[in-house]
Amino acid sequence: MIEFLPKEPYKRVFVVVFYATIACALFYLFFRFFWMPLLPFLLALLLSSMIRPVVQFLYRKFRIPVRLCTVLLLLLLIFGLLLLSYLTLLRLVEEAGSFLAQEVPSDTGPSQLAGTLQNKLGEWFPAAKEYFASKSFGAVVRDALSGAASGLVAAIPGILSSVLGCLPLLLFFVVVLMIASYYLTTDRERIFKGLYAVLPDRIVKEMQYLRRRAGDCLWQYLKAALILLVFTFLQLFLGFTLLRIPYSLTLAAIIAVIDFFPILGTGTVMIPWAIVRLLSGDMKSAIGLLVLWALITASRQAIEPRIIGKKLGLHPFHALASMYFGFSLFGFTGLILAPLAVTVLLGVVREKRGVSATDARNSG
Repeated sequence: MIEFLPKEPYKRVFVVVFYATIACALFYLFFRFFWMPLLPFLLALLLSSMIRPVVQFLYRKFRIPVRLCTVLLLLLLIFGLLLLSYLTLLRLVEEAGSFLAQEVPSDTGPSQLAGTLQNKLGEWFPAAKEYFASKSFGAVVRDALSGAASGLVAAIPGILSSVLGCLPLLLFFVVVLMIASYYLTTDRERIFKGLYAVLPDRIVKEMQYLRRRAGDCLWQYLKAALILLVFTFLQLFLGFTLLRIPYSLTLAAIIAVIDFFPILGTGTVMIPWAIVRLLSGDMKSAIGLLVLWALITASRQAIEPRIIGKKLGLHPFHALASMYFGFSLFGFTGLILAPLAVTVLLGVVREKRGVSATDARNSG
């Protein structure tokens, strides 16, 4: 049992509630006031943890100076990310342009687009074809499309102004991120020693333990999540290509990102998609999508425990609760980060309990 918990059950409940309340308050304060100011330094810590082993290996193997190697790796990483982003964006734009050219005529207005949408819905749902072709449904669709188009046109100047206004801040963010990554890679020990010098020894030991364990849990979780994301994307892209589904790269990327979130999965998109294909009479595509979903699910169930491990496993109920509370308190950011924070917290607590149990057995 963790040392700070009393033996009496009723006291233990109050202590757990008290610490949970403090943790929630600190979590709220962090994301309310300190999340954005600390974001470049947290990313720099993660980035330096990724490249530091490579820097140390190159120094031991080839005697390349640490500072020079760090600069070269950071520049190579930036170039690689920019190139990958450019190629991905280019492919997405090409597929979006191909979709618009094939599915939407060049002289399309709200009325023509409403007619195209009515025809597509009639093809997908033959049983309701008469309703989709009715004048009342067409009027509703035209009014909705006209309102959406007007709202989008009115919002474009504000969106462009916001994007242009964020460019200097984004550039400053990237510069701070790179400089912080450089120092955290080359002088990490000195940086943390300077921080620990102003704190009591007991707090320093706890911070060192929490930093080490939380860092290990966070890195293990992010590495596993990235591997699973890439693995799922490659399976989807290959499957869509074999099934000759158009816009395979875009669809694979979107579904893989959806699968990244807890609770959600590939079945959230692929099962309804297969049902729509089945109702539209495309039996071959429906069966292909279901088979692809089953293969992805089976392979994920096989490799996920080995990649993530039992210590970082998050029960679906915990994931659902953390997503709901995170979204309620912090919006979309909380929806993404709350399950990650709970996963790291549970990993640290489990590790702490495991260490304590081992020490107790050794002392006995």
